[in-house]
Amino acid sequence: MSEEAQVLQLWVRTDKARVYGPLTPTSIELLLDNGIIAGAVQVSTDGQNYVYPGRLPGVRMVFPKELWGKDVVDGAEADAAFAQVVLPPPLPAAPAAAGAGA
Repeated sequence: MSEEAQVLQLWVRTDKARVYGPLTPTSIELLLDNGIIAGAVQVSTDGQNYVYPGRLPGVRMVFPKELWGKDVVDGAEADAAFAQVVLPPPLPAAPAAAGAGA
């Protein structure tokens, strides 16, 4: 029996104690880019134990460096491996609905 690939699930906690998750890394990037998640953040792989992104090599690549926190651990290899992950293509846009007079 083959093992199914596990999707990385993360939780994000803001400095206002709001928790988002479980989310995929691409979802987190979208929420950050659109300002839904703002301010200082901490991240968790289990939804219970949170650390600043700089303490999670590989995973921290999802977050802008200014959100990594002061305690950044060495993990260049894990960061490089994460950067090589090929994400699936975006879903195609939905076709425009036909006008009422059509």
